[in-house]
Amino acid sequence: MNLLMTSRGGQAAHGALRDGLAWAPAWFVVGESAYACLGKLAIANAMGAAELCAGVFGRPLAPNDYSRRHPRELLWGEWMTQRKSESALIRQIRDGVLQSEPGRWASGLASDEAIRFCPTCLSLGFHHAACQIEALEKCPIHGDTLRSNCPQCGARTPRYALTHATFDAPFSCPSCGHWYGAAWGPTSTGNALSDIVVAETEYVSLTRWLTELSALSLTWPNQSNWSCSFSDVERERRISVFHALNHIRGSRTPASLLAPSRQIAVIGSLRSSAPLTFSQVNVREKHMVSLFRAFRRWLWNSLGLGGDASNRSYVTRWLEQHEDGAMLVSPPDEPPELSAYILWRQRFERARDVRAPKPLTSLRSRMASWPVDVIVTMETWVAYCAMSFLADYAVCVHWQSQIKTLDSPGPRNPRWMELLNEFRPKLNSANPPWPRHLNYAYESDSPGMAAQIWTFVCAGEGYDTWIHLASWLVAAIPTVATRLSRHFECTDREISAPPTSVEERNTASTTKLDRPQRLALLHPGPELDGHDGTFRAPEGPSIPLQNDLQAINAWLDTFRDHPAAATSYKRALEKIVNWAYVQRGKAMSSLDSSDFDAFEAFLLEPNPRALWIMGNGTDAQWAPFRGPLALSSIRTTMVTVRLFYEWLSSIQYATNCHEIRPYQTGPLALANPLIAGSVKQIRSEPIGSSAMAYLWQAIKNDGTPEGLRRELLISLCFYGTLSLPEAQALSGADLSIQPHETVLKVRRRLPDRQIVYVVPPLAEMLSHWVGLMAIQTSSDDLWTVEEAPANPTSEPLLGTGLVGIQQIARQAFRDAASLATAVSDAHTAEQLLHAGARRLANTFLQQVEDAGGNNWALFGKPYSIPSSTLAYLGPRGRLPAERLLKELARISHLWR
Repeated sequence: MNLLMTSRGGQAAHGALRDGLAWAPAWFVVGESAYACLGKLAIANAMGAAELCAGVFGRPLAPNDYSRRHPRELLWGEWMTQRKSESALIRQIRDGVLQSEPGRWASGLASDEAIRFCPTCLSLGFHHAACQIEALEKCPIHGDTLRSNCPQCGARTPRYALTHATFDAPFSCPSCGHWYGAAWGPTSTGNALSDIVVAETEYVSLTRWLTELSALSLTWPNQSNWSCSFSDVERERRISVFHALNHIRGSRTPASLLAPSRQIAVIGSLRSSAPLTFSQVNVREKHMVSLFRAFRRWLWNSLGLGGDASNRSYVTRWLEQHEDGAMLVSPPDEPPELSAYILWRQRFERARDVRAPKPLTSLRSRMASWPVDVIVTMETWVAYCAMSFLADYAVCVHWQSQIKTLDSPGPRNPRWMELLNEFRPKLNSANPPWPRHLNYAYESDSPGMAAQIWTFVCAGEGYDTWIHLASWLVAAIPTVATRLSRHFECTDREISAPPTSVEERNTASTTKLDRPQRLALLHPGPELDGHDGTFRAPEGPSIPLQNDLQAINAWLDTFRDHPAAATSYKRALEKIVNWAYVQRGKAMSSLDSSDFDAFEAFLLEPNPRALWIMGNGTDAQWAPFRGPLALSSIRTTMVTVRLFYEWLSSIQYATNCHEIRPYQTGPLALANPLIAGSVKQIRSEPIGSSAMAYLWQAIKNDGTPEGLRRELLISLCFYGTLSLPEAQALSGADLSIQPHETVLKVRRRLPDRQIVYVVPPLAEMLSHWVGLMAIQTSSDDLWTVEEAPANPTSEPLLGTGLVGIQQIARQAFRDAASLATAVSDAHTAEQLLHAGARRLANTFLQQVEDAGGNNWALFGKPYSIPSSTLAYLGPRGRLPAERLLKELARISHLWR
């Protein structure tokens, strides 16, 4: 230890006595914690905890070990400054606290219950206070998992406070005496701290983020009551608070260093108008009741509960037989969606006489006034209703997962009674008024930022089951909330708007388009912008789009790297948009089959000509046509329209693509080389690394044959560079497993490109698959076998048809997009929804090329080799064993 404190710059181990203590500024590293500073002082001065507290701070130790915040904690250290003057030593120690003035929100992130440390950091003589943030799972410097127990005996570390257990023998286990870090023990080499000078820069972004949190004008009414389904509720609450604050104000800490987030969040808006009068409150509450009923009906149908008549009678029976706020105990075989729906309704609705001819729905006063102190928009109210359902659904999922483990559910089972007592407060719809898994925070108006409200739901245990429904509902919230609330939001604005005179109301008129305009100059009114179009998808788009023009611009933006294609598509869309607004008076998302047929006929003869045929070229006289279109131009325009609506369908914005006649697809799209080339480019570009991470997570094998088949299919497309038809056509006779190589013969390819070397991860998977399914593979050398038709008696490798293969791949990408949506990664979710097998193959081929691998020799794919160069390479032959090993070793870092 003495060597450790002399090694930095060769300075003396002990400076002159200061305030009766031996210490030197050179002992301390910038950014290290108060715990490390006090530990060095205790060792250097041979002092115990009591002498250290009295000698440095002039205060006694706390007499008791408090359960919550310790009076001598080292996280914030307000108690250290309760003296008239601060010495240089106290200022040095105070620099090592997590935050000198803890904000209300930052103080909910860290705990002093146990010392958390990085083994490598402490072995180098360093400790940072940010290790006490429990959401920080790994060290930002070394990537080691932070520990809170002794590596020798496993005992829990003492509290992060000035106590006897912590400082009578600093940096060692009070149970077995083992040193937590070698730098503090007798084996210290004395030159450890020189390796940790960069520590302050590694942690600086996290500490700066804590300072930014203190400046937030945030109101979080029920943060301390936030609960989730975990045994250690306090710890999980601190982790959940961290992720919630990270959502509000990003910490820039890599997600790989953090504990996993088991929550979702939505952002809403606060009304900025003046407080409502009593009569206005009554009108608004009526609107909220109507909106709740509309959302309740949408949720019932979207969950698929309306298809079974017994579900409705089951819900009615519950509402009749159970009092307001009754405990909900559903049987193990009841779907959790139905149980959550009943609990959710009991939470929102007052008790009513369901035997009445037409029972009225009324909201509980606490629910109708949410969030109590401020007023939210109608869209935010719908989002809150949806998030409340997800919170109750999380409880029901966890409840049923627990009771399914019981041999005999019922009062005679002691474990049943334990679970009943544990879940009683969570399944009680009256107290508290909103679910324990739900939390919300809002920020008041500030310069440059609109008033916002964040609603969070933490699922806890059962997250993997819960997130599938939750991600779907969160993605649908924006569209559903906007659609259901548009009428009531207009009325809500009328409530707060000043009264207008009769003359003003008479002069107000709806904006109508009287002539065509360029796409950039179009400003349709709300009746034409498509925000509530007839064919808008109920689940809502996967990317944030509010109206049809935003969707058009987003689609054209996907061709920004292909300006010629973008210009051609823009001209085609200008024709149909202006025709829909001026000639038809309908939104783009409301056009049906009769409209598309009429538009195609209109292209042949645009009338009236003075309105639609180009004049002198100025903006005032601009028109989308130079004259009637030729048949080839009509085909090009209709193909563009079809491609645009197919894209709208793929992002779940609108479903008009089914209204366009089928003959306008297929070969027609390929008739235009501009369109065909552009579409091929979009559908074949490599997939990003984050999207691939979500995909691998989505197809993780669950041990079943179906799970293994899905993982094998995606791996064949990725590692094998196969298309879906190529993968489906494989049989056992097309696979040869030899001691030195494993190859596939892809018979759908040209002869010199059929043999594909199977890389080790795919070879291992194929070997497991053929053994599991008892598939007979080829015993011949596929390199030397003459080209012949595939053996019809050979068993298919994947055992399903092309349609089944396509469905498996499509579902895999959708599951991956759901995972991305769950963490608010909308850009990656959109990329996954547009991905396919060709993009999988090109992703791996691009990685191989970047690593210096030979795609042509390994996979028979020239990829970026021009045809002129390929002609000089000669026939593709078998690789010698030594060269094959070298080629595989060059790209071995690409295996996941």
